[in-house]
Amino acid sequence: MNPSRSQVSPGGSSRPQRGFTLVELLVVIAIIGTLVGLLLPAVQAARESARRSACINNMKQLGLGLLNFHDARSVFPGATLGDMRWTCGPKALGPLVMILPYIEETVRYNKFDLTKEFNDPVNVTAAGGTMPPLTFLCPSYGEKKSAVANHYCPGTGVNFTTGVTCYLGVRGAANDYSNKATRGVFGLLLTGNGFYSGLPYANPATTKIKDITDGTSKTFIYGEFRPDSQIVVGQSTTIDPDNRWCPWSLGHVLEGSGSTKTMLYSPNQVAGFTQYIQWASHSFSSWHRGGVHMVRADASTGFVGDNIDITVWKNLATIAGGETNTLFE
Repeated sequence: MNPSRSQVSPGGSSRPQRGFTLVELLVVIAIIGTLVGLLLPAVQAARESARRSACINNMKQLGLGLLNFHDARSVFPGATLGDMRWTCGPKALGPLVMILPYIEETVRYNKFDLTKEFNDPVNVTAAGGTMPPLTFLCPSYGEKKSAVANHYCPGTGVNFTTGVTCYLGVRGAANDYSNKATRGVFGLLLTGNGFYSGLPYANPATTKIKDITDGTSKTFIYGEFRPDSQIVVGQSTTIDPDNRWCPWSLGHVLEGSGSTKTMLYSPNQVAGFTQYIQWASHSFSSWHRGGVHMVRADASTGFVGDNIDITVWKNLATIAGGETNTLFE
């Protein structure tokens, strides 16, 4: 008897061995493939839900850090620590540096020299090079987390790699590309015509809670921003080498890069790019489908849909506009 063709059963009889036929094997593979196809979207959705929850937590921590800063100093940090001129003038550090001690990042904060510029080697090292603090990055953000900052300043030998942030301050509501805007928490105090002219005509506002007469629960203070937005608007095909958008440790710069944005466009609205001054007004944006997370001046967070009424959106950007229509779903 050929043992490969039959086997003896416990009762002494023999029965032929039988494996899967090709058709049966293909059916099993097809069933497994169908189940995987059904489960994969659910797994991806669960992962994105977890990332969104982590993003909300980041923004909550940021909001609490700003409030704790206010409790300690009776004022919110300004959009920048110093001069905001472009033309390779001083580039000051920004509000995310100032709140580091209030979000359990005191060790990193102590490495900065607040008397020096953003692009000073001491502060470049303190900023951590290619890796910004994870609290300042949305977990859903899938592009590079750092870029070469070669406009601080070109030709002067101070090019360096710096980490970016997915969260920027609200400077106010705007109706055009100028630096003029109805004042938000990180507003500017303008002394000129509101357009970039290379002159030191603006200073960061120093906002206190008592200044937010619209109510802290009705005023946005920070929001999501995609560091790869210059790719989205067609200004560049990569966030290298022109990282003027949102280095995490940079303060506000008049041409619109740095720590703040005005609310001119709806969330995630793609605006055209024809001049550098438009940077200041590019939309708050995110990698989340359908909208952006925002944090209010009372540290509460909310998800704002792309289809929010533009008037309501702008009303939420001001600290003392006197608007009553601030409800959104």
